[in-house]
Amino acid sequence: MPNFYPFSNVNPNIGSILTLGSGYDPVSGSSMGDCVEASDARKVHDGQSSVYGELNYVEDYRSLAESLSISSSINLKIGIPGFSSSVNGSANFFKSQKIEENAVYFMVKVVVESPVEKMRGVQLKEQYAALLRGPGGIKSFRKRCGDEYVRGIQRGGTFYALVKITTRSEEDKRNFQQKLQIKVGKYLTGARSMQTALDEIVKDHSVAFYIFQEGGLIPQIPFSVDNITPVFEHAERFAENINATGGGALIRSITEPYDLLDNYPVEVLPIELENAQQVIESLSTNRYSSLDAISKIENIIDHPYNYIFTSDTEQKLNFARDQYVTNLQIINKFAVQCFRDYEKM
Repeated sequence: MPNFYPFSNVNPNIGSILTLGSGYDPVSGSSMGDCVEASDARKVHDGQSSVYGELNYVEDYRSLAESLSISSSINLKIGIPGFSSSVNGSANFFKSQKIEENAVYFMVKVVVESPVEKMRGVQLKEQYAALLRGPGGIKSFRKRCGDEYVRGIQRGGTFYALVKITTRSEEDKRNFQQKLQIKVGKYLTGARSMQTALDEIVKDHSVAFYIFQEGGLIPQIPFSVDNITPVFEHAERFAENINATGGGALIRSITEPYDLLDNYPVEVLPIELENAQQVIESLSTNRYSSLDAISKIENIIDHPYNYIFTSDTEQKLNFARDQYVTNLQIINKFAVQCFRDYEKM
């Protein structure tokens, strides 16, 4: 197998789909210009097709984002009015969800992957090699091309089903979680066996599904039903569904730094990204924490009969919620500065 050193695995849920040769900015998560060419334009396929499934508990907004392969930069873009329109795919699905404190969530995920399709004999286009050597140097280059380029892509499909079970009280929620842990465990090991176990423990609860799918035919599954059979039936047929529709959609872009290319000017040092990426990670973590706090506060406000309220409790809760909303606005401000001018950080 040819040597292939992927630098990043990017879920293409940004406005412009990352295709072979596209530039990529890993700090902002944005697609950039096409600044490379392949001396051998033939596409090489590595690996074999595969199908796998998993089940993960969704405990908060961070675990929901992780189950959807949403990066820190995309998480921040979702919350910024000027950037939120540039995301799509699983990012929009994430944006539409609300984690409620009185519910238990888990994500059923099935992934169908075709072999990686990649370029070989890749070089910088001569005008961009010259741009690197010119007066603007690396700063001018990265504004046009980013820091990495797409060396490989992978087609297939991903089926997500966020399952929401509404519980009646904190005690009911704890009991349900305990039963779920005992009967299902942490990961999806067999769709039918797990379906049987879940049908048994959810039979006295309200169950709702939130479906998102990349590739294949979209299933006609009712929004709310009294069992989970439709979800697992579609999950089991998903690979067949993808094959029937001609190989599916672009589900992954694999990037590599420009400075690994043979004709990258050795005298030009790439911009150090570590500091900016750490700031993005920190801002993203703070955004998740604020979203979780707002969710908890709103649950108390919406269900006062489960708590002991005094005369000023609701006023204090509203004040606390407003503080977290303000915190989100501050996070957005810093994220915009980082995306637009991270070299000054």
